[in-house]
Amino acid sequence: HFFGFTLTLSLAYFFTRCSLPLPHSSHQSLVFSHPCVQKSCAPMLAELPHCEMPRGGPKDRDRKPPADPSEVAKQCKLPVHQYASSWSPYVDNGGTCIALGGKGYVIVAADTRLSLDFQVLSRGVTKICALTDTTVLASSGMQADRNALHRHLQSRIQLYSYQNNGKIPGVKALAQLLSTMLYYRRFFPYYTFNLLGGLDENGDGVVYGYDAIGCTEPLPYGVTGSGTSMALPLLDNQLLREHQHLAGGPASLSLEQALELIKEAFTSVGERDIYTGDAVEICILTAEGLKREMFALKKD
Repeated sequence: HFFGFTLTLSLAYFFTRCSLPLPHSSHQSLVFSHPCVQKSCAPMLAELPHCEMPRGGPKDRDRKPPADPSEVAKQCKLPVHQYASSWSPYVDNGGTCIALGGKGYVIVAADTRLSLDFQVLSRGVTKICALTDTTVLASSGMQADRNALHRHLQSRIQLYSYQNNGKIPGVKALAQLLSTMLYYRRFFPYYTFNLLGGLDENGDGVVYGYDAIGCTEPLPYGVTGSGTSMALPLLDNQLLREHQHLAGGPASLSLEQALELIKEAFTSVGERDIYTGDAVEICILTAEGLKREMFALKKD
């Protein structure tokens, strides 16, 4: 009896102090209507004058507590914890991805910093996945969803190869496959924002940009991630030459010029975005194959 009495007091204190609804059961009114329990709980209830102890009447016994913690807090006039009703299964681990296509090449680059809020979790995490010899995928967003999406895509490509005598899908087929996979998960989507870069049937670079549920279109270049608002205006200015009346139309950059532009863009973003930094992993796709290189950024 002493153990049950002590446990009852502990549970009552826990539920009232944590702004949680009291457990609803047939034994509730019996336990809390006991005079010893009410006498022992009097100091605790004095702190919560607007929360009534459940009584033994049929109406009180049939009354169900509200499910929303904020409603309980309003009834008891208590502050609601800031995370009580704002939990999310998604987090943004930061980082920036840039892809740029040109005549005979496509460049896909992403920084290697993995962060959470104001913490740097790792300085050497890749955001790029080489799907085939002519297609590379870069993804910003949540690290767990990024890894799951990359593995899923690789398994689908491998299955397609087994079923078609070793044939590898082209960049257009992979672009449609990725769009379908993202749209299939639209009710609980992958928290990733993707750039797919590859060489088309003519050997020229093409970039496909995606939102979280698979909306896509072919682009000459694209940016995703936390540094988008800083990198995209620079690329617009240098590639499309917007608001430059004497420039003579969009620029046609060589591979070396495009590579230098991407490095300058990442350097600029790394100076201003705390979620982008440490290093840049650059994948260069040409007719000769895939080449990778690293470019150092600030580590603070």
